[in-house]
Amino acid sequence: MSTAASSPVGARLRAALPWSNLSTAGSWAALGALAGWFSIESIISTSWLAPNDAQRMLFGFALLSMTLAFRPKHRRRDVALLFFGWYLGAGSAIPSLWTGFFAGSVAPGVMAWLGWALIMAAPFLLAPRGRPWIGILCGLSLGAVPPLGILGMASPLLAAGALFPGWGLAGVALIAALLAIASWSSTARTSGNKAVTAALIAALLWGALQAATYRLPAAPDLAWAMTTYLGDYPEALQQRFARQDDLKAQVRRAIDEGARLIVLPEGANAQWNDGQAFYWSDIAELARKKKATVLLGVYETDPLTQHDGRDTLLDLVTDQHYTAQMPMPIGMWRPWADEHYPMRAPGGGLQTRYGPALISICYEDLLLWPL
Repeated sequence: MSTAASSPVGARLRAALPWSNLSTAGSWAALGALAGWFSIESIISTSWLAPNDAQRMLFGFALLSMTLAFRPKHRRRDVALLFFGWYLGAGSAIPSLWTGFFAGSVAPGVMAWLGWALIMAAPFLLAPRGRPWIGILCGLSLGAVPPLGILGMASPLLAAGALFPGWGLAGVALIAALLAIASWSSTARTSGNKAVTAALIAALLWGALQAATYRLPAAPDLAWAMTTYLGDYPEALQQRFARQDDLKAQVRRAIDEGARLIVLPEGANAQWNDGQAFYWSDIAELARKKKATVLLGVYETDPLTQHDGRDTLLDLVTDQHYTAQMPMPIGMWRPWADEHYPMRAPGGGLQTRYGPALISICYEDLLLWPL
């Protein structure tokens, strides 16, 4: 009986790829880590690479799918290792973020990083023998929605935004289908392998074309999103107020120039308290007088401990705080503790002069279900 490995098309493609003769567990994890790092982590932590965000995600997803399609016949364990590597690469900043949030040794952060990747990769083992594509669909689905989806940041399904921009849930389903088909092509018979290989390559080329030609909808005429580039929040009190003076000057200038919906980034004010509210009261009054909406990303300060608390988007005019749907687990979302920031049901959002809007803050930017 002919197999995919004997297909002339499949054989030539596999022989041309650098990993064609690798079969160790480490090679599966390494290829997944490279794909995950380039798709997710390189977007977050690097600026020296030339490709834009969509191109990085396209490259990472192509590496992931091509590994599944053009490696020799593989098992569900290999698939789980590939996605274990993906999550390791995508979440490689977890140890440093852990020490920044909790201080102390980096060891707990490394353990959290490895444990998280293991948990996220485990559902990919849920496949009957010889049918790894079923494990792929199980792993992608279970990792995308709560309860496991609460930890499911950096899902490969986020590639839908790069390959099929504007397609919504249909794009997400297509990404899942492409990965499942890629895995199936390694175990398909000769005729099926040829067709699936051609379909996969055509889909990737189509996705690249979509990403290259798609244009975001235009912002409302009087909307203005501020890009500050002011660096890390300073430690010295005098420098903090100087930074806030810079922000206030930019907002005031924008309102005077006609902006009526102004959005500042997350953590634009990293220690919001009653004193800061008073300091910004002149901007709030100007916005009220001009009928403008100013949304300021703030970290509220606990009045007792003086530690940073909720991560919110604050409407300066109405004093309304809009919090994230999904605060960061362990750091902020701790339902087992007396004090924690709860998870909210999706939807709601906020009202602007242009109609309702939805927001995404911090950790939930990496989660599929809020997006």
